[in-house]
Amino acid sequence: MPLGRTFHAVMPAPPSRDTPRMQDVRREQEREQILDRYAPPDALPEPAFDRLTRLAARAFEVPAAAVTFAGEERWWVASCVGLGEEAQDMEREKAFCTHALEEVERVTVIEDLRADERFEDHLHVHGGPQFRFYAGAPLVTADDHALGAFCVLDHAPRRFDSDDRAHLHDFARLAVERVEQRRTEAARRTSEEQYRRLLEDLPVGVYRSTPDGRFLEANAAMAELLGYERVETLMRERAQDLYVNDEDRARHHQQLITEGATPAEFPLRRADGEVVWVRDYPRAVLEEGGEVDHFDGVLVDVTERKRAREALRASERQYRQLFNRANVPVMILRSGDERIMEANAEACRTYGFERGELVGTSLTERTADVESGRKEVRRIVEEGGTRNFETVHYRKDGTPVHLLVSGSPIQYEGQEAILYFGQNVTARRRMEEENEEWRAFYENTLDNIPLEIVVFDAEGRFLYVNEAAVPEEEVRREMIGETDLEYARRRGRDEQAVRERYEWIMQVVEEKQEKQYEETLTASDGSRKHHRRVAAPVLDDDGEVDYVIGYSIDLTDQKRVEEKLVEAKEEAEELARLKSTFLANMSHEIRTPLASILGFAEVLVEETEGKQREFAELIEQGGERLSETLDSVLDLARLEAGGFEPEFETVFVQSVMQEAADLYAPMAEEKGLTFELDLPEDELRLHADRAGVGRMVANLLSNAIKFTKEGTVTLAARRASEERVELHVSDTGTGMEEDFREHLFEAFRQESSGLAREHGGAGLGLAITRRLADVMDAEVRVKSRKGEGSTFVLSFPELRENRTGPPPRTPDEPLPDFESDQGQLLVVEDNRDTRLLLERVLSPAWTPTVVSGPEEAFAAAEETAFDAAIVDIHLGAELNGVEVMQHLRREGRPAGHYDHVPFVALTAYAMPEDEEQFRKVGFDAYLAKPFAREDLLAALRRATTEAPPHEPPA
Repeated sequence: MPLGRTFHAVMPAPPSRDTPRMQDVRREQEREQILDRYAPPDALPEPAFDRLTRLAARAFEVPAAAVTFAGEERWWVASCVGLGEEAQDMEREKAFCTHALEEVERVTVIEDLRADERFEDHLHVHGGPQFRFYAGAPLVTADDHALGAFCVLDHAPRRFDSDDRAHLHDFARLAVERVEQRRTEAARRTSEEQYRRLLEDLPVGVYRSTPDGRFLEANAAMAELLGYERVETLMRERAQDLYVNDEDRARHHQQLITEGATPAEFPLRRADGEVVWVRDYPRAVLEEGGEVDHFDGVLVDVTERKRAREALRASERQYRQLFNRANVPVMILRSGDERIMEANAEACRTYGFERGELVGTSLTERTADVESGRKEVRRIVEEGGTRNFETVHYRKDGTPVHLLVSGSPIQYEGQEAILYFGQNVTARRRMEEENEEWRAFYENTLDNIPLEIVVFDAEGRFLYVNEAAVPEEEVRREMIGETDLEYARRRGRDEQAVRERYEWIMQVVEEKQEKQYEETLTASDGSRKHHRRVAAPVLDDDGEVDYVIGYSIDLTDQKRVEEKLVEAKEEAEELARLKSTFLANMSHEIRTPLASILGFAEVLVEETEGKQREFAELIEQGGERLSETLDSVLDLARLEAGGFEPEFETVFVQSVMQEAADLYAPMAEEKGLTFELDLPEDELRLHADRAGVGRMVANLLSNAIKFTKEGTVTLAARRASEERVELHVSDTGTGMEEDFREHLFEAFRQESSGLAREHGGAGLGLAITRRLADVMDAEVRVKSRKGEGSTFVLSFPELRENRTGPPPRTPDEPLPDFESDQGQLLVVEDNRDTRLLLERVLSPAWTPTVVSGPEEAFAAAEETAFDAAIVDIHLGAELNGVEVMQHLRREGRPAGHYDHVPFVALTAYAMPEDEEQFRKVGFDAYLAKPFAREDLLAALRRATTEAPPHEPPA
């Protein structure tokens, strides 16, 4: 249903006199303003109006009913039943409802519109809908403004008795009530929005929280105060977690419960960890039963005020000390009667009184001429500034004291007062001598201060230069009265640097602010001096610069230390690089021959019997031991260099213990020991690196078996507290002396050493265990007594999760075995022994072509389309193994063939990051020297079964 429109027209200018017409115009303007507030057209449709018009049509049994509002020139319909569109938009003077506004006290009824001469030409009476009956009740607000009408219409004349009129008036009242209700709701929404905007715009924190500390509401200022970027983040915090001191929270909460709205100051910890002082203005809101429902409060940042207060207290203490320790008489006088309010010790000594005798007396009573003394004191107050004059006072014993007085008006303890300094000038000559002595003392003091101190006047000329700045006394005398620039020019110094310093001094004078900068000067001998220059202006009573105090701090030694620190850092980084290079080279140089030793030993074990096989097994065991030692050295170096990044995951303790028991129980039993596994009944979980935990347990079990000749080795675990889980490895072995424990976790340390050494091993297992514990927030402890065994304890943070049992492990799909010739295999290896070994162990599974360098490899690839390739990384030639692989993929024949050929990288460097690096550049598998035959064949199986097609390198 169309809603009609509001028409705005320019009103004619009001008459010049306050006529009835003017009053009507003003009344109409006021009504239209109220109409716009009560029922603006853009706030419609209004379902309540539609229900009222439908109900009125049924109640009065008429075909048409409407709620209408009178605009400036036209009527518009808010809701209607039975009116066509032509009847919903009508000039105000022609509308039926216009007559309802003429008598706002009663219902307007026109029983027959055709009989009423006002409507003899009306379109809707003699044409169109042909209405014959109209009744309208004005819509009158509480402040007596008629906004429109509630009307009913019929096509036939009819009677409308008093009951009908009352009912129609009720309908109009209901419409007005709905309009006023909507206005109230709009005002409430506006008020709420204004409150919300006010809340957000307030520069203080506003909050609402529950008794248990949960935030219900908070504004942006609250979040900003506590260091949160968003209010939502703050809402997730608990109020009690923000307190620096739990006692503050408990005390404040109790006061609020017992005493009601009690402001309090206390520190809170912001999200960034910074402590901020706040003043809380809380209010407890109670339920009907008297229990606290929630707290409303305002939080004000008082950190700066707190600091200012502390600074003020410190300043007061400082000035109190200065006041009491001043070596001249200082007093504070009350302005009205010149009575002494405060006096320092020197004043008491000067006048010969105890403090209790002097304070409270009138100072002017101590003068020779009381009235003259009062005038002098009162002039200090009248002139309002510092005033200096000489006077004569009398001591307690009646002897005169000649004083040079300085007085200034101040506020003291809320009263007008005078700060009164006195200087004894009884023996002026003696005082002058004393002044000269003091001047010499101060100059001597300044000359002995290890800072370069100078004083300039407002034009930049030297007034004073101390000995540290210029050691030569004659030069210092020459400088007085000169500018820094004039002195430098006369002495042949670096004018440019001095000019900048002179301009800097002038800038201090101009801006009247302290400034500082760092400067480097080159002396005549070529040495460089580093200084920090500081200059501070001293202002006179008029606020103009009287002089500038400058001092210089020699930073040369500090700069040298900083340079040495940089050099030391660079040297340490270079040593670390060299260490890494050394370890990589050592790994390569040891692994390369070790690969041949272990490889041929494995071949001999398989192909020999008897003593020869036993010898071969001994060679194999020694080589494996050497390989393990090398791996341990590299692991320790990586841990010490911070190169180990733990991969944290959920680690199930029972699973780690069972895997360790499966590996080490047979070793213990082979040695005749009892291996006990004490699995905890409760499921225990850690947040740690699983491989690292396994390595730590393995190191401890290996040591326990090694150092136990008979008895038991035990692996157990328990929950030590609500937050920690412990794994225990115990043995009944040799134990250790107490003085060795402090060296226990050092690398390459064993209790027995040299010729008396009883056990093998490099002494690296415990060192690695300790460093693994450090990077996983774990602890390792030991309890041991010589001859009684040892217990090592690994303590980890427990992981609390709603999970039960380790996730099922999907077994790896077994790789196919090579039962027959798998095809042509290219092997590129520069070491002769390794070439022989590879050729021996690869047959008969493959048909290997073994070459020693890049050129031979390229030539072989021209003759044979190989099915796979093994390439050593370090070939001792111009091209390395990576470049050989990339060349074959890019230019090998036939074209594109080597995009699908799997390549295996073979290297003796075997650093932890190598495998990922070689896979990134295009290799399909990785094998570190030394290797077992099965490792070699497994690497080939992985490469041939998993290798994807490769794009040829650019």
